[in-house]
Amino acid sequence: MNRHRAAQEIIRAAVVTLFLVGCVAATAQTQVFLGVLPTGIVTLDPHRAIATSDSRVNAFMWEGLVSWRRTGSEIVGNLAESWEVAEDGLTWTFTLRKGVRFHNGREMTADDIAFSFERILTESDTAMHSIFAAKLDSIQPIDRYAVRFELRGGSGTFLNELALGVRSAIVAYESLNDEGVLVQPIGTGPYEFHSSNAEGVLQLERFDDYWGEPGTIDVLHFRAETDPNTRIALLRSGEAHWVFDLPFHVLQEMKAAGYKTAVVDTGNLLRLSFNNTRPPFNDPRVRRAIAHAVDRNVLNEAAFSGMAKLSNQPWPSESFLHLDVEDISYDPALARELLADAGYSGGFTARVVNPIGYLEEVWEVIGEQLADVGVQLEMVAVDAATAVQLAMDLEYDIILIGQEAPYHWSRVYDYFEERSSSNWLVGGCSNPRVSLLLENAREETCIDAARDAYTEVLRILQSEAVAFFMFRVPTTHSWNPGVEGIDNIVSQLMDMVDP
Repeated sequence: MNRHRAAQEIIRAAVVTLFLVGCVAATAQTQVFLGVLPTGIVTLDPHRAIATSDSRVNAFMWEGLVSWRRTGSEIVGNLAESWEVAEDGLTWTFTLRKGVRFHNGREMTADDIAFSFERILTESDTAMHSIFAAKLDSIQPIDRYAVRFELRGGSGTFLNELALGVRSAIVAYESLNDEGVLVQPIGTGPYEFHSSNAEGVLQLERFDDYWGEPGTIDVLHFRAETDPNTRIALLRSGEAHWVFDLPFHVLQEMKAAGYKTAVVDTGNLLRLSFNNTRPPFNDPRVRRAIAHAVDRNVLNEAAFSGMAKLSNQPWPSESFLHLDVEDISYDPALARELLADAGYSGGFTARVVNPIGYLEEVWEVIGEQLADVGVQLEMVAVDAATAVQLAMDLEYDIILIGQEAPYHWSRVYDYFEERSSSNWLVGGCSNPRVSLLLENAREETCIDAARDAYTEVLRILQSEAVAFFMFRVPTTHSWNPGVEGIDNIVSQLMDMVDP
């Protein structure tokens, strides 16, 4: 068993079970928030957190040096009070906030910054390992409240990468055992880990010594329920205060019943990722055939009530980050022609790995459309942790991936570089031209030069259908407005960045 799998097993057993139905009783004096997620949490280790549920829950416990302010799309100081950059862009000095406490009461210092980043650089299965290993020469504490990063390159995207959710969070060394496995979450966020019970309810409690704006509710409970109808029933019965990922068609009904609802465009780009490492999807003709066989207009109406936006990128045309690259059209006749040319005129069966309850209605429609061109889907529905592991092992033909709130091109396209530790999310693709373009783009501080490089990257990805970018899909939320302090908690949940 490798280190990553061992870490998952320990955390799964000792900290987070897959979330089942259950609720933790609270005293009448304690304010409790009850949130229901569509999938279980895979890990509370911020450096390895990649699943959507992980990012939403972990962000209450962990923090990084900087973060995105969604309004205005600017990066602001978090644990860092300020920072300076040398003229060559390779030396970054961060001044830390004084008096920041970990959940165990110890003050956070520059040594903790160095420790956390050394862990990312040392552990090859951490989400940011490949990015920082390629550009960081050293992390050196200057004094108790200042730390210096020396880069060998890639300064153009460095701050953006530091701000990617909790992937670069500062972790207390007391969180880890002697093998470097996280066994007790100890962060600096507004809520601290308390427990997870036998019924699978994760409990977080407000951290009274938090440096920033304190939490508005005493206790947060999170659990998972894969069935959207059950999530709705839990909200209606009062067993839940907030539910995430509701079917679009029920939002008006919930609003009419007195619940608050929100449809949030987070730039969530939904794509099909093909396993580029093995037949049949190592053949670009097969990948393009699948893309041409999917009628996204029909899919949008059936799965998203027409509320998704057909797009090959997360940014709308009015955004300065939008790239002018032609999209892939719906053309089933061309799909059949491409499959025949690739030697699959009789069709084939593709193995789909998907977490239970995750966009199942999308797969139903895609399955029908692909069957029309001779491709059958073998659905492998498993819990979230197993789905992640199978995907990491490239034990799939097709997976469905949503990626939220990217504020820079690198956030979306760097996965397509072969050495990226998240390359498995895009089917292990390997394209030397793409890798070179991405490497050069990360060095660019000129926005126009970077745009040119990423435009060429997207053109290649589209022409070879390395992955199939389909929609910008908004997230859906509903909550009980009668719970005191809930709006602030829900606002944070809606603003979470999916790493």
